[in-house]
Amino acid sequence: MRSLTSRLYRGPFAAVVLGTAFALLAAACGSPEPTATSAPTATPEPAATSTPTLAPGATAPPPPPPTATPTPGKAAWEVRWDETVAGAKEEGELIIIGGGAVVASRAIHDLFEELFDIKISSSGGNSTEFADRLLAERSAGIFTVDLFWSGLGTATGRLVPNGILDPVADHLILPEVVDTSFWFQNRHWYADPERKYIISFASSASQMDLSGRYNTQQMPPEEVQGIVSLWDFLEPNWKGRIMAMAPTDGYSGRYPAAYGNPSFGPEFIERFFSPELDVTFYTDERLAADQLLLGKFAVCLFCSGTTTQIDAVRQFGAPVGDFTELAPTWTDAAVLSSSSSSALASMVNRAAHPNAADLYLNWWLSKEGQTAMHTLTNPNRVPLPTLREDVTDWGITLEAERREPGKEYVLLEFLETYDPVRALDEVARLYEERGT
Repeated sequence: MRSLTSRLYRGPFAAVVLGTAFALLAAACGSPEPTATSAPTATPEPAATSTPTLAPGATAPPPPPPTATPTPGKAAWEVRWDETVAGAKEEGELIIIGGGAVVASRAIHDLFEELFDIKISSSGGNSTEFADRLLAERSAGIFTVDLFWSGLGTATGRLVPNGILDPVADHLILPEVVDTSFWFQNRHWYADPERKYIISFASSASQMDLSGRYNTQQMPPEEVQGIVSLWDFLEPNWKGRIMAMAPTDGYSGRYPAAYGNPSFGPEFIERFFSPELDVTFYTDERLAADQLLLGKFAVCLFCSGTTTQIDAVRQFGAPVGDFTELAPTWTDAAVLSSSSSSALASMVNRAAHPNAADLYLNWWLSKEGQTAMHTLTNPNRVPLPTLREDVTDWGITLEAERREPGKEYVLLEFLETYDPVRALDEVARLYEERGT
């Protein structure tokens, strides 16, 4: 894994050594002595210059920045990369904070330190508490953090509105990171509303099964196998056979996701709440679980509030089946989810070690870095599959969460039209209009 990185960051130091050697050689040789017939060259008098007088209390303007000398044979990105690596090595340190994924990345940090000789100091835990720390430091004029691995809610609700983050694209350098053809659906995925501050690098794939469970005595195997889409449950033969948790506080479950998913949307929810389907809704988890186990209903959909209780008795032989095991064969588009700190990265502006932050972000988003995420993350916190399309080593990622070639997927959180708050309001309105 060292080869890619070694090739990229050792180049500038060889150039510096050669340049220094040529300078020393020229100084040692000196200028040629004039011959006996040569006339001395007159030295022109320097033009008179006047030193500007500063007004009392004024500060002298800074000297103009040096003009960058183009490096022959190198592309602009290579020059910038070499400068970034050199600056990062001079800084010598990187500070990363964020959710539990940061704690699980110690082996990855060790690899980065070995490759670049830059020390990583990391802290993982509660994203809300880290956001409190960042806001408090900023109010005191203190800047100690470089990168923030945060959950979506914390980042979009607190970091973006308070102007703490930099646009990620401004920090992308490596061609294999910048080139969107290496990424899922040929684009970079940004989770914030402005689509520039919070980049998603990984996502779990799952078929939307609406947290469905069924009674095996009420659904014979041939009926179970005949289900090929969630839309099948809206057919007339299911009237009165479905129960669900009500979309009230604490039991919203998958309703906003189904409402906002283009594969289902408002039409699906409206028909699910219609009197023609005659779904029975519950707000009591235990009662709902009992009703399904007793065979009062064949199916429970939107049952995220009670699946734990249902599954607990299933292992003891209760007549319950899980649609999660069947959903991968359904024709509905699968959903990709990237809302956790295991999948999102943010660039803190006014970073303490800006070059080291840029170096790490580019390395992390490269094929090498994302492969390290798959293979070196602590197994106690299984990593999500990368959104890069050229990573072939899935490592310890869960097979069920990996994308399948040729299958249709919806990255719900990143749809311009998806607003979970508005979706839940609409679902609640439809539920109330039903009069249940």
